[in-house]
Amino acid sequence: MGVPNEVYQMEMAVRRHLPMLRRAPQSGLVWWVYGTILAHSACQTAVIMALRWYGGVETIRQRLREWLYDGPDKASPCHSQVEVSRCFGGLLSWLPTGWQGQELALVLDVTLPGEPAGGVGGECAVLRLCDSGGVTPVSGESKRGLDAGDTQVIGPVAGGGAGDHDGAGVSGPGAVESDPVAGITAVRGHPLVRIQNHMTFAASGRDRCPVAALVRPGQAWVGRGRLGSPKRARLSVTLVVVWTVDQKAP
Repeated sequence: MGVPNEVYQMEMAVRRHLPMLRRAPQSGLVWWVYGTILAHSACQTAVIMALRWYGGVETIRQRLREWLYDGPDKASPCHSQVEVSRCFGGLLSWLPTGWQGQELALVLDVTLPGEPAGGVGGECAVLRLCDSGGVTPVSGESKRGLDAGDTQVIGPVAGGGAGDHDGAGVSGPGAVESDPVAGITAVRGHPLVRIQNHMTFAASGRDRCPVAALVRPGQAWVGRGRLGSPKRARLSVTLVVVWTVDQKAP
């Protein structure tokens, strides 16, 4: 059976937006995506069965597995190694095609050691592009001692991957510890950091206290001050604390 027209169209798009990939990885990516769409699943077995009409089960199975193998494990060792981090910039510039407006909301989700998604003995950071329908991951890194402000997680934005758009970086609770704020502001981003209730805050003209102590149920508080422990580097921030009546904590 011949190759569907949709595959040719997808190959043209991948070559245009991910030119850093060689032809073999480009083709493998297209077949993975096409099969996932047909199967409504990214499970390898489901993708193989959805594509079996275009080469037979064993042929398709080998083609899909070959794309996933590391360079030394491929049939032609290292010939078509997929360097995922090199694709981050191209992916980020591809996603906002036709985007309305000049701002992009990029969520930097940082997980600290010991948290479920933090990996073994290290931190994990994933940069996601937000739209009205959800979030799409565009880069990620996991390693011991991760400094999210100085890694390839923010690199695609710094490298111009966002084009002419301004970024709004929204970080998770671990971001304050990893301090990606400098990395976000360096690429014209506006950091919005979600913090934990036990963190302390010194509002202008007031004593330092846990942020949760600033409000009661049904209240909100906004003010400028210094966030963090006096013994460590602190951030000058605008703090917004909201405690709605249907929540157990602010």
